[in-house]
Amino acid sequence: MKLWKGAGLIASILFLLMGCGSKALKDDECVRKLSESIYVGVSQATAESALDHCGFTLSFDAKTDTIFAMKRGEKTGVTQQNWSVQVKLDDGHNVTFVKVEKVFTGP
Repeated sequence: MKLWKGAGLIASILFLLMGCGSKALKDDECVRKLSESIYVGVSQATAESALDHCGFTLSFDAKTDTIFAMKRGEKTGVTQQNWSVQVKLDDGHNVTFVKVEKVFTGP
């Protein structure tokens, strides 16, 4: 009987971990699909909407016409895995350049 209780506990922990892992995978998939939504020629509004949809925090530098976006990720040990996006715009507020990268921050 004790064996079944232990197995149930282990199974519950595994399902919980798989659920958390799948959320991280969904978040990563959303970020990876940004290139389908944000590409050269698309409007600033469309780019901001796609970033917002994936849960990014946005800022806009009017001097350089650049959208900067950051999405905080999973913290493991002393480092944290984040996503960073830079979107440069032309005078008509259309995308001219997109850079998406995974960055690690620490203490």
